[in-house]
Amino acid sequence: MTTREERSRSVALMSVALLTVAALVLVLLVWRAAASGGGARADVGEILPLRAEPPGQPVTVQLPGSEVTVTVGAPVATLDHELLEVEYDDPRWEDDQDLVAPDGGTLVPLSWRARALGGLMREGDPTPIRIRLLAGDEGVDLTEIVLDGTSASMDADDQRPVVVAFAGRHEVEDLTIEVEYDGLTQTGHVDSGDIDAGVAQPLYDDEDDFTAGCAEVEDRCELSVVDPRSPRRPDSATLTASYLTLYPYDRALGWAEEGTLWAGVRLHVFGTSGVVDARGGYWSVLRFPAPKVTLDGAEPVRREDLGDAERDTYGRVVFQVDADQDPRELTIEATFPLSGPGSPPDLPLRAVLDLAPVG
Repeated sequence: MTTREERSRSVALMSVALLTVAALVLVLLVWRAAASGGGARADVGEILPLRAEPPGQPVTVQLPGSEVTVTVGAPVATLDHELLEVEYDDPRWEDDQDLVAPDGGTLVPLSWRARALGGLMREGDPTPIRIRLLAGDEGVDLTEIVLDGTSASMDADDQRPVVVAFAGRHEVEDLTIEVEYDGLTQTGHVDSGDIDAGVAQPLYDDEDDFTAGCAEVEDRCELSVVDPRSPRRPDSATLTASYLTLYPYDRALGWAEEGTLWAGVRLHVFGTSGVVDARGGYWSVLRFPAPKVTLDGAEPVRREDLGDAERDTYGRVVFQVDADQDPRELTIEATFPLSGPGSPPDLPLRAVLDLAPVG
């Protein structure tokens, strides 16, 4: 064997050795990358903040006096470091690693916003709103919000972008949002945007209002004597009735039972200052009694004010009604005690108001 041949064999053997070492190093690097996921691996159930709202499918859930919108992005295995909102001095991110899903798992980027719609329902309401993300059978609690008018609750209108880590591999059709308010949980399906609202469904429908035709002072309804044969008549006895509104949630009564709704109306009963008869007799009214109010013959389940008064009485009543049947008749009755020479018995007055849909 010549010297040249020996040299060639030596070079070949060295090349093979170098290639073998390089292959071993490459295998080791691949093994290490596979073991670490090439970044910082998230723990199952971990929630990390993001720099900006991820693109995705918005799901909006209606609540009494507010709404929650959750925008959910597509599930991924890795999230670029540049998308993460991390502390610059956090040693976990000192090498600007990407975020990697748990072994065999998924990362789901999303954001949420809770917006108060104003009105009576939300004033001073301490009821928390709980938001939860589900991926298949896995669930992670995202946040609890109270929209009570404080500065902290105002911040809930800002987007809250985060990424959530799940143990299993999931697709968009596996994802749902749960929003709980006062014991009722509504479920939003991310792939379709559909909401399983349960008894909260009327919040998504057009508002049902009914009018008696005397919502304004200039359109007052009349209170008449119960017995049309009575010679006595009030000199003036009127009332106003706001629109009667059907709704699924009352801040004092909670959610209406399935198949029913609450029906609320505000009344201002001006009553009468005196009573006259055909012979010129006159009797003054001692006081304005608390009126009896019924809706299609049913008593109210809740009453605010509307009690005895010196001049007039004002308040609100709430009824529980069949969700599939329109209310038809609102009745207000009051018996007025009289004062004066030879005072006759108390005078009962009544107004029977037919209700019609608004619009």
